[in-house]
Amino acid sequence: LIFRRFFNSANRFKEYKVVLKMLDLNALSDMSILAVNTTYPDKTEENIERLINFFYNDTFFESSVLTSNDTEEKDSKVHRVEGCDTWGIDIENLRSIIDMNFENAYSAFQTALIIDYANRHKPAYEVFKQDMLSKRLINSKVIAKKEDFFRNFHNVLIQEFFMDGQRLPSNQYSEDGFIEKLSNGTKRSRLECMKIAEVFLQSPYSHSLTVWDKIKEHIKNGASDDTDDEYIDVDFKQVVTSEVKQVISEINNWFYGQCRFCDVPMAHLWLELLLFHYGHPYHTNIGNHKRYSYTAKKRKMCLDIFTLDKCRALYDWIPMLEYFIYDMQDNNRQMITRMCMDAIGKQLLHIVDEILEGSALVGINEFEWSINKELPNREEISVKKNQENIFLRMIKTLRDKFRKIRIF
Repeated sequence: LIFRRFFNSANRFKEYKVVLKMLDLNALSDMSILAVNTTYPDKTEENIERLINFFYNDTFFESSVLTSNDTEEKDSKVHRVEGCDTWGIDIENLRSIIDMNFENAYSAFQTALIIDYANRHKPAYEVFKQDMLSKRLINSKVIAKKEDFFRNFHNVLIQEFFMDGQRLPSNQYSEDGFIEKLSNGTKRSRLECMKIAEVFLQSPYSHSLTVWDKIKEHIKNGASDDTDDEYIDVDFKQVVTSEVKQVISEINNWFYGQCRFCDVPMAHLWLELLLFHYGHPYHTNIGNHKRYSYTAKKRKMCLDIFTLDKCRALYDWIPMLEYFIYDMQDNNRQMITRMCMDAIGKQLLHIVDEILEGSALVGINEFEWSINKELPNREEISVKKNQENIFLRMIKTLRDKFRKIRIF
């Protein structure tokens, strides 16, 4: 149980670095509650700019970022909408929207930042900042020169996602260095580890780089169809180690034609499982999440209570990389593994974009463990003088219910 309270009215979002550092250091127990209580920041240009960058590059976010939620029922769940590109919202449009809905945007930011980081970015940083762990998954020769690696592989992903109307999660942090320095010298920064993880998870699939000069030339000459010379194939498989390549190849071959469940597991799921096995994510129990706001003396406060589960019952149970192939070929062990992945994925569906995507073993809401959870709206509560310890009592009550709130 950890309770963090921050009272910086200028609030340049630096307080969150303390929370992220706690996650990086695995300071919380395998099953824990993290309460983050911050002051709503002043509506300065700098703070507006940070929220703009975060949400403009998000694929899904709370609808209250774009519109007031005053008319929603008190106990209703959060409505989520697709990102700005879907709505045709450019940077300047978003600036005026967030200026009008600043508190709503900050409320959504606090919840989204910590859930995203705990589930997705924390394990990437833990694995890829260390050479010993990184070498288990990534070809050390390919990643030796960071600048070349990002230019040859990550830039290809940026272009592909842009062409598909999507944005990479690392884009949310790449503009302002909010999480950390964009580069950390010879060491790998958080942002760099995010980018490495994005390339790693895409390594089983085909990728190509668009040659814009060729396209312009063809258009000038009146060509109407794509031609092969407009694209250069980029082999992402060279990014991973030979052991990882073998695992993916043999598992894919074994699964071929054996469509027994809802989704045929695609290769990135096994890479994600390996990443989480080594990276110790804190998965969020969305069904148990609490969100409040209240006024303390003169300042309005924003409180999130996260229930975090490292799910080590799963990740410590799966074998080391060398034995992973044989484990997944055992139907009983595969079933248990995929049920756990499905339970985690359905908790976070549309909340942490693309995490364990395509892991469905059964349909949404078919069983109690496969219910798609939703975040609650932030509840406005009244706190009387000398009664702020109500939050500590509330958190302790949640802690006492641990046995009932595991993800699986």
